Amino acid sequence: MGKRGQVTLFIILGILLLIAVALLIVFRERLTIFLPERISPAKTGALERFIETCAEQVARGGLELLGAQGGYVWLPPAIEANPLAHLDTGLKVPLWQYRDENRIPSLQLMQAQLGRYMDENLPRCLADLQEFREQYDLVEKGPIATEAAIADRAVVFRIRYPIDIFAKDGTRITGLERFETSSPVKLKRVHEVASAIMEAEAREMRIEKIAVDLLALDSSIPLTGIELSCSRKVWSVRDVEEKVRTLLRVNLPSLRADFTDYLPVPDDQPYIKNHYIWRVTDLRYPGIRASFALSGQQPFQIAVRPSSGRLLKSNEVRGDDLASFICLQQWNFVYDLRFPVQVSVEDEENDYALTFGFVANVQDNRGDREPLAQQSAFIQPIEATEEAYCGNTYGNRAMRIITFDNVSDPRFGETHEPVDGVNISFTCLKYTCGIGKTRYTSAGAAARLDATFPYCVNGVIRGAKSGYKRAEQFVTTAAGSEVSLYLTPITSITDYKVVKRLPSGAVQQLSEDEKAFISLSYTSGGTKLHESWGGYPPPADVPLPALELLAEADFPYRLEIFLVDEEGSLRGGFLGTWTPGWNELKGARSITFPVLVQEQAGDAAAIRFLSTMEEQSRALRPVIR
Repeated sequence: MGKRGQVTLFIILGILLLIAVALLIVFRERLTIFLPERISPAKTGALERFIETCAEQVARGGLELLGAQGGYVWLPPAIEANPLAHLDTGLKVPLWQYRDENRIPSLQLMQAQLGRYMDENLPRCLADLQEFREQYDLVEKGPIATEAAIADRAVVFRIRYPIDIFAKDGTRITGLERFETSSPVKLKRVHEVASAIMEAEAREMRIEKIAVDLLALDSSIPLTGIELSCSRKVWSVRDVEEKVRTLLRVNLPSLRADFTDYLPVPDDQPYIKNHYIWRVTDLRYPGIRASFALSGQQPFQIAVRPSSGRLLKSNEVRGDDLASFICLQQWNFVYDLRFPVQVSVEDEENDYALTFGFVANVQDNRGDREPLAQQSAFIQPIEATEEAYCGNTYGNRAMRIITFDNVSDPRFGETHEPVDGVNISFTCLKYTCGIGKTRYTSAGAAARLDATFPYCVNGVIRGAKSGYKRAEQFVTTAAGSEVSLYLTPITSITDYKVVKRLPSGAVQQLSEDEKAFISLSYTSGGTKLHESWGGYPPPADVPLPALELLAEADFPYRLEIFLVDEEGSLRGGFLGTWTPGWNELKGARSITFPVLVQEQAGDAAAIRFLSTMEEQSRALRPVIR
């Protein structure tokens, strides 16, 4: 038993060692992100690659969202707010024809929304650019502005992001301004096939004809008939509805779009070959495939006439005189159907799909559809200079913006008080307009701004004020609308330092070859609500990056500090929860962060130190002065 116990102990120690080695590898990878000098021995190549990689990731995210939402990154409220105007699959898939409105998004609208998506999401991906500032001084000379172009075989994103790069001695190294990334997604061809399907459906009502054929071909569904019998025939409307629904669900996926890469039809299915190959276009689209399905995301509606409540009954006809013993049952039913169809047009090579929907309509056993009109005004892109757009307030869309602070106290819940002097801006696609500042009204009972806005569907109103996080809200401009913005108050600490706490209890300043990286975050309900980073000491002649903490309440932060030498080896650190009191922070001039010290060298020592760092850190607490 002793030998078995020793073997078990060695196995456990081996597993713990493997876990610790994995932690060390992860830690070193994090240091590679933290230490730009290890990323970029060349002067600016790593920075360019970093930005281009971010742009590529954001581009893919925007394209995926646009494809899943029928060509829209941001759905117009007329589609999003109306459950009858979209299919709800988790995402809202728009109907490309709604009553008499054509809601097919144009290529220009898709380009504008993809460009805006890049403008709004690239900065989040570039948050780690702060780490490059340890090696260079980066001067951003303007905002990100993207032009997206949907070409025949790719989607190209041309990004203007002007940055000057300086050495720490003030010498200008170079300037970067334009970046470009592209996706091989054939969005233009996918859009052409999808639009052709809608146009062909409007002309031919192919889906409705298939539905009527299915009614006629299935003998269990009563349509028109006669039978020599004295027993009245009766059908349940519920059973008929379920049969029709099943027929559509099974047969619609057999529909193919001709001149695309559809699945071959077996020779033993001549009916499918003759009736389910749909020539929606005269152009060939290799690598593009269309699929059709009955959607369960909107009501399936059926009405049958004549009926007796929820029953369908035949009419009985008897003969006269000598033929009075002869009985006939005859029936002639008229069907109205309304059912949602989901269509996906796929670029097979790039695993990309554009998904949209429409509603098929059968009236009196015949297809009934409004003609496909011109595109609705609300999906047309805005084309103007920024100055011209922002100055166009025709229509008198006077709106009221009200601003509050937003304190989510972990103990007492949320509080909202009016806050004035908030700078209000409005962004619509690629245009940003300065609107004005909110002011106190009603003796300070409210803070608001009344202003006239240019027309926009799904624009963004933003509020910014020093000492607060920026707030934003999506809106469609309309006269009389009222928008509330909630700004989270913060306090910035620009005087802080990191010191070493030795095992003896003595405090020691960092050595010249040591650098500390600080990360703090606040999470509530599984959602990260705030995070901030800092580094100490800063390079010569560079101010400390400010640490931002939430204000007006006591918040528990996850605090992580890693102390490394110039080779990137771990020297010490701190891991744990830190809850500074707001009464301390609101008058704070500085913060001193103590860290543990690793006294032994080598990977094994680093592993042991990492595994116990959080437990040992409980004895330490930052000092606020």
